Amino acid sequence: MKRRFISAQDNLSLTQQYLLLGRDFPAGVGQLRNGCLIWRQVLQPTLVSREYSLRVRYRLNTFPQILVEEPRLKGLAGDETIPHVYRQDPAELCLFQPAREEWSARRSLSETIIPWSALWLFYFEDWLASGNWNGGGEHPKASTN
Repeated sequence: MKRRFISAQDNLSLTQQYLLLGRDFPAGVGQLRNGCLIWRQVLQPTLVSREYSLRVRYRLNTFPQILVEEPRLKGLAGDETIPHVYRQDPAELCLFQPAREEWSARRSLSETIIPWSALWLFYFEDWLASGNWNGGGEHPKASTN
């Protein structure tokens, strides 16, 4: 069977994103409904890390939304403001800068958003231990709701 390669001009469909996530992260669970892809994935950034349950929500022509459902990061952070999130509780991760086109619909969620989330969680755990965010980037203004 001849494989079709996606050109740089083609956006991946929701079905393609779903199939790629299932191929690369078979322990995850997803659904396609009403023009929206929802993917739930458990990540463990290192062998000594806790497990985190993520929910990725993605519609075409939008940026993916990444929420940490469990454990509650705000509970782990206590009185500290979590860096690099769009929202504190539940934590909505800031993984890329949209204005710099670091992610686009031509890119696979399984090769970008899921690995970037694991890396973000690694830096979150480091931040909990050290008090310093070593993950780089620019901090968005987070909302408290």
